[in-house]
Amino acid sequence: MRDAALRVGPSFLLNVTLNEERQITGVFAGDIIKAHKVGADFVKKSAMQKCDAPFDIVVTTNSGYPLDLNLYQGVKGMSAGARVVKQGGTLILAAECREGVPPNSHLDKLLRSASGPEQI
Repeated sequence: MRDAALRVGPSFLLNVTLNEERQITGVFAGDIIKAHKVGADFVKKSAMQKCDAPFDIVVTTNSGYPLDLNLYQGVKGMSAGARVVKQGGTLILAAECREGVPPNSHLDKLLRSASGPEQI
């Protein structure tokens, strides 16, 4: 998204960070690159914990409703969990996914074309 925005010319960014109660903890606005970096640095300091070693099993989420409406959105939780699970470990995503997978999306096509999890 960043690369596409930069191609069309000057862009203005407005991002917010949230806590576990979905309250706004920070507002980051301005230049698309600089404001994003300031926001990312804020999240690293305020919401992330350092892990000494990867884990055998990681249970993750995309923060519940409405952020877990479908598997496409739930992948964000999987992406975060993948950073701290051991190679060959188990990653469990807890997400309602009441909308399933967006029909005809790239993810839908990938899932339907594979014979099983190993192939994906």
